[in-house]
Amino acid sequence: MNSTAGLAHPQVARTAARLYLGQLEAAEVESRAASARKAYRDLIETTRAAECLGPHLRPDAVSFTCSSLSDTEPSDRTGFINQFQLGLGWDGAPVIVMGTETAGDPSKPEALSWDSLQTTLILAGSPPDVVQSLLDGSSWWPKMQARERLQEPWRPFHIHPNDYYQVLWDVGTSTWENLAQIVAPDPDNWKSILGRGADPGLGDLTYQIERSGLPSKTAARGKIPEAVRMDWLEREVIPEVRHTASVLMTHGFGQPWDDWHRGDKRLYAAFLGQPVDLEWRKIGGNWLGHQAVSGRLVICMRALAETFQPIRPEYKAEVRRLVQVEIRRR
Repeated sequence: MNSTAGLAHPQVARTAARLYLGQLEAAEVESRAASARKAYRDLIETTRAAECLGPHLRPDAVSFTCSSLSDTEPSDRTGFINQFQLGLGWDGAPVIVMGTETAGDPSKPEALSWDSLQTTLILAGSPPDVVQSLLDGSSWWPKMQARERLQEPWRPFHIHPNDYYQVLWDVGTSTWENLAQIVAPDPDNWKSILGRGADPGLGDLTYQIERSGLPSKTAARGKIPEAVRMDWLEREVIPEVRHTASVLMTHGFGQPWDDWHRGDKRLYAAFLGQPVDLEWRKIGGNWLGHQAVSGRLVICMRALAETFQPIRPEYKAEVRRLVQVEIRRR
C-alpha cells in the first residue's frame, strides 16, 4: 500500500482516516434514514478504496460523489462533518495556518459532500481523473472552466486548490490573498504564488488546517472546537508537524474569546514545546499576539478574511515581518 505518497507526515493522514472511518461507521449504525445510510456506506467504501489503492485510485472505485447527499435531510448529514479533517496545502510547509472552522455545512449537501471527500483525495494524492470525475457535474465546474482552462498536468487539488478556484477573480480580498501577502518571498509579487502552476505556490508555503470541524460563515460566529478534535490536534497533529514547520499562525478571534483562546494556547504550547506567554500589541486597531522560542514562532491574529473590516497595511506588514524572520532561519 502506498496511499500516503508525497506526504511529509503520512502517519497523521493514516490516523485521521482511521478516526474518520470510525466516526462514519458509528453514524451509519445510528442513522434511521435509508438515503443517509447508503451515503455513509458509499463514503466508507470510497475512503477505504483510497487507503488501499493510494495514487492508483480510479473513478470507478469512487461511489461517493458531490451529489451523494442531495437526497438526504440536513438533520441526517451532521455525522458527515469530519472532526478529523486535515488541511489544504503541503503538510510539510514552513507555515501552519489555522482558521476558526471548516466550510462543510449540513444545509449545503454539495459542499458537505466535497468536504467529506478530502480524506479520500489526501490518501490518494488527488489523482486528476478522480478529481475531474467528482467536479464534473458539480455546480462549481462551469465557473472553474469559464475562468481559464485548467493547466495540465493538474497538480494535486489538496495541495494547490487555487489552481482550480482562482480566488483572484473574486470581488474583495480573500483569506488566501491576504495570506499570500504575508508568506510570499517577494512582497511586491505576492500574486505570483496564487497563479496556476506557481513555484512556489501558496500550497507549498502554507498548510491550512482549521481549529474547529464545525462550519460557520464568519470567524466571530464560529463554533468552539469539539473536545475530540482539539485533543487530536494537540496530541497528534501539532506535535508531528512542528518538526517541519517554523510558524504556527491562528487567525480569527472566535467568540466567546476566553473559550477560544484557552484552546489556542494548548495548540501553541504543543508547537513551542513549552508553556505560552504571548506578547500582545495593538496595531491599526487590531490585537496581535506572538511568541518565539528556539526557532519556532506562534502568532495569534485577527481573521485573514476581510468580511467586515479591511486589515490595516501596518498590521499585515508586522505579521509578515515576524513570519519572514522565522522562515529565513530555516
